[in-house]
Amino acid sequence: KECNGCFIQEFIFNGKSGDNIKFMYREFIDDLARPAYTQELQYDLNESNVIGFKGLRVEILKVTNTTLTYKVIKSFETK
Repeated sequence: KECNGCFIQEFIFNGKSGDNIKFMYREFIDDLARPAYTQELQYDLNESNVIGFKGLRVEILKVTNTTLTYKVIKSFETK
């Protein structure tokens, strides 16, 4: 699929360590990753099972080292 001027946001599950879950956030424009817009994130599930970043709100329902079950409460804010 060609994407001329498309802005894409990804929030990628990157594993679990104890009560912490890890994600990677990436932004793309025209199918090219911009290294300055890649960020690693970590959330402590003891604080809340709802996590957020850049307007995205996700409720974590179940998580293991390799799987994640979640519910999107609110999508990313659009630009």
